[in-house]
Amino acid sequence: MPCELAVEPVSTIHCDKQVRDYDQLNPTAKQTLAELTAEESEIVVSSQIAAGFTRNEIINYTDYLRIKM
Repeated sequence: MPCELAVEPVSTIHCDKQVRDYDQLNPTAKQTLAELTAEESEIVVSSQIAAGFTRNEIINYTDYLRIKM
């Protein structure tokens, strides 16, 4: 089942929020995150690719980014 993914910059992170580093992503998720930041819009991915992310998780890439699903 297709899933829409997007990212948004995060300027403030609450102390109870866990942050995942880019290096902790699987190779497919790394590639998808690079596409998301290059497109600057939503992209549609398979549910298998979306499974590499968690809704509203924060990822430390070049900036802190929130994953929107």
